[in-house]
Amino acid sequence: MLRSGPQTAALSLQELVGRDHEFERLLALRRRAAEGHGSMVLLSGEAGIGKSRLLREFTTTVSAGRSLLGVARCVEFSQRPFGPLRESLLDILAKLSVPREAGNAAWRLADRLAFDRGFAGDAASPPRLFETIATAFEGLASRRTLVIALEDLHWADRSTLGYLAYLAERIENRRLMVVATYRSEEFDAEHPRLAEFSELVARPATVEIALGPLDSNAIARVVETSCPPGNAPNSALTTDIVSRSEGNAFFAEELLKSALLHDGPAPAALPLSLRGAVLARVAKLNAGERSILSLASVLGRRFGSAALASIAERPKDEVLSALQHARSLQLVVEDSEPQTYAFRHALTQEVIYAELLREQVSPIHERIGRELETRWDRDAVLLDLAHHWWHAGDDARAAGYCEASGDRAFAFGAYADGIGLFERALQKVNEPASRARLHYKVGRAFGISGQPALGLPRLRIAADLWRELQDHANAVVTAEALGVLTYNIGDVRNSATAWPRRPAKFRTRRSTGYGRGSRIPPLLRSKCGPP
Repeated sequence: MLRSGPQTAALSLQELVGRDHEFERLLALRRRAAEGHGSMVLLSGEAGIGKSRLLREFTTTVSAGRSLLGVARCVEFSQRPFGPLRESLLDILAKLSVPREAGNAAWRLADRLAFDRGFAGDAASPPRLFETIATAFEGLASRRTLVIALEDLHWADRSTLGYLAYLAERIENRRLMVVATYRSEEFDAEHPRLAEFSELVARPATVEIALGPLDSNAIARVVETSCPPGNAPNSALTTDIVSRSEGNAFFAEELLKSALLHDGPAPAALPLSLRGAVLARVAKLNAGERSILSLASVLGRRFGSAALASIAERPKDEVLSALQHARSLQLVVEDSEPQTYAFRHALTQEVIYAELLREQVSPIHERIGRELETRWDRDAVLLDLAHHWWHAGDDARAAGYCEASGDRAFAFGAYADGIGLFERALQKVNEPASRARLHYKVGRAFGISGQPALGLPRLRIAADLWRELQDHANAVVTAEALGVLTYNIGDVRNSATAWPRRPAKFRTRRSTGYGRGSRIPPLLRSKCGPP
């Protein structure tokens, strides 16, 4: 017989159910890593199927042994380039109590990967940066097997995916194991990082463990073990949950929680989907609390109480009271960082956000954007600003912050992410000069990252636009870049015709225009330097 009340908060799955085979396979791969045969392991499956639960069981076992463990997660909103790698590195350094010293290579790398900090000097090319990261992790794994656990890889940035593909080529001879979860339904033809992810999956050292739906007995066990002591469900409710959850453990838990919140069995109108399960608990909040939680969903999966109070324009005590009630309903949890909270599951945040009308959401994103613009360290939240102004419908601001974020990513050495951000900016601008500038930036980013064939058409578009605008200075710069990239792909004859003949007022002591006395801005060096 189910009883609703305070015991609902104690509802949690106490044991791993129905995943013994997958768990044993993970342990076997960790043993192989300890013998010097590493692997890249991808746990895939639909949302709520049990990927995080399996990973948590595995990391708990690993942390109890001799292996060294670093845990991180990818976030949907404003994922920083290399952010998950830096988070896992910081987790390892904290567990080892490594002092922050100027000569410590791991700490130097952690500081270098801090995307929010200013970056001085020329960025290293991706292979060199990847090698630096690999060397740091190898140093940590020199005496103990290193296990890196990453959650929600479908939200990872391009640079992190690029590094993982690089590492997968070399991991077989290392005492290193990477385990990452991802939602299989996310990587469809429209996913912006499908190419990078496909490259990772294709590596020989990549092992994919696909989690399918649990069988009826396993779901029944989930229901049984999730109930508080002395509050077992009757057979009719268990049968109903087994039927409706369709083998999804998280759905089963949500349906059970909804039943616990009613004075009797769950209502017949309760929908099968997760949306219904989440909103059944959201309905327990009063109107003011629901409004606060809706604002939190706009902020993202994780949010600070101070930021939420500011955006909601409510006293902080009122916001904390709403969060406390939401926590008792298991909608949110307290995060490891002080005064920071997170939705219990990414799906919870998505469901609540989806309930808001676009007409409601746009003003909220605008308020968040204006709040962020008042920060003294506005450059540290460029990606957040781009995200919120994009959804606020302010095309000019969205494009500006996307471009600024792309510039920072380019200087940082995260060229793939820079290209993606420049492309997003292009979606929001129509002014020819801005489009020419962005196409030029995309072209040179492809060039410096060793993909000149992809950069050439973008530079040609930029050159045509500059000529139409009669902007001779930028036309010359773009034509020079065209000549360099054409030469770099081995087309020497056409590179000569692409090389510009400058108007006299733009000529300098050095014909290439790369010298100190040039009035033309210095172009790309390294792979895109003058032939």
